[in-house]
Amino acid sequence: MTADRLVASRAPGEIRIALLAGARPLEVRHHRAGGASRVGEIVFGRVVRVVPSLEAAFVEIGEERPGFLNARGAAIARTVREGEAVIVEITRDAVAAKGARLNLRPRLLGRLLVYAPAGDGVALSPRILEQGERARLAEALRRVIAPGEGITARTRAAGADEATLLADLAALRERWRAIAERAAGARPPAVLAPAPSPLARALAEAPALRRIDVDDPALAAEARAWFAEAVNAPAIEGHHGAPLFEALGIEAAIAAALEPCVRLPSGGGLVIEETEALTAIDVNVHGAQAVSAPAALRRVDLEAAQEIAHQLRLRRIGGLVVVDFVPLADAADRRRLLGAFRRALAPDRAASPPDVTRLGLIELTRRREGPSLAETLCGPRDACAGRRRPSAETVALEIARRLSCAPAAEAVIVAPEVAAALRERRLLAALAERGQRIALRSEPTRARRDYTIVTR
Repeated sequence: MTADRLVASRAPGEIRIALLAGARPLEVRHHRAGGASRVGEIVFGRVVRVVPSLEAAFVEIGEERPGFLNARGAAIARTVREGEAVIVEITRDAVAAKGARLNLRPRLLGRLLVYAPAGDGVALSPRILEQGERARLAEALRRVIAPGEGITARTRAAGADEATLLADLAALRERWRAIAERAAGARPPAVLAPAPSPLARALAEAPALRRIDVDDPALAAEARAWFAEAVNAPAIEGHHGAPLFEALGIEAAIAAALEPCVRLPSGGGLVIEETEALTAIDVNVHGAQAVSAPAALRRVDLEAAQEIAHQLRLRRIGGLVVVDFVPLADAADRRRLLGAFRRALAPDRAASPPDVTRLGLIELTRRREGPSLAETLCGPRDACAGRRRPSAETVALEIARRLSCAPAAEAVIVAPEVAAALRERRLLAALAERGQRIALRSEPTRARRDYTIVTR
């Protein structure tokens, strides 16, 4: 499924963005104050260690752990030296004990183009399908590209005239010139260009949007500015009243994505278990009608293939994924299942094509793009804790969202750990700055998710 709708919501302490296909949530991203992603940030770093056996280097970028720089086919010892200052782009945030992943060839994202000052020629988005348009864009960009540059036409470049393309390219070149000037006068580690805003990153990754819903004027203005010169801009709608994610059913989808079990239309189901090493997904037929019939087994597996592709994106699962489908006796049925699973995964830019293991399981890898949904909302995994539940911070943010939509609220009663999170993140203080003063009461006997909003 391809996202055609984006929903963006701002509340005290966070911005949340969801990508939907029709009414169905495909991805949900939480951007919390103090924990913003650095993906896309360009940094002037210093190489602290070169490891030839890994063909990699470690670069100080101003975080607790140095970033990881892979040579990408070149000999690392000939690419960088220990102590050398380098300009790098952060391509993946630090996760758990792993430092951020870095790229020695930064890219700048424009509305129509991606510009690489140290690139390798012209490229086109594979989503531009019309061959005549591909040829036109390629010819236009080849006429203006300089030696050593890389320019990629993004999906929404289709239909843009040459003057508009050149204007986008000129702006990107000017941004790079400013970055290089800052590097010339900086001492590493130093940020040369900030990461794109959460909304800008989401807009860049969703080229087929038809509608954008926002509940914040600043987000609406940013979306309109992004599409200011677009030929086919999506409708941008402001939202008032009930919480936006709740009104569109996104909150319910998030809650369901924290549960291990997913029901299928036929009556079968999935059991999804995230572990440190991999994510295991079991497809079962419990509850399905006529479970012994080959047609019923095929139906369960085909439904599972579609739902697994959806759940991997919604849960933001990364790393190795192993799926145990219901065994199918017929070899042609097994081939059809693998083909259907590959097609279902195709729109997911982070997923690799699945394949069959020696034991008959199906496995794939999915590029990690930060913490999974469960890690974001529930915190680090405790192997002995059983089912994961939202952290005190997540509950505090939920309370702040509800309070911001409840003008008659005057107090909130919470568990002690949630009270601590509300104070630490200054969520009630943020509401007070908007004229909404809420008294905070703590009761030791309350469970984490048990809170009461008192209204006038």
